[in-house]
Amino acid sequence: MSVNAVTTGGQRRWKVRWREGTQQRSKTFARKEDARLYDAEVTRKRRMGKLATLTDESPFLAEYSAEWWDE
Repeated sequence: MSVNAVTTGGQRRWKVRWREGTQQRSKTFARKEDARLYDAEVTRKRRMGKLATLTDESPFLAEYSAEWWDE
């Protein structure tokens, strides 16, 4: 992952680049801070691995523990 300055249409923009599997991805931001925050989020998701793919269908802890105590 990286954050680099690029010039587009005479304006300075900030480009975040990262790799998903074999594909190179990128996203451009007007503010450097936004690009840095997005880069940090991509890094966090990568470190979390499968945890980053959890959906809203995952049970809440209270629901899970209630089911577990019932068994």
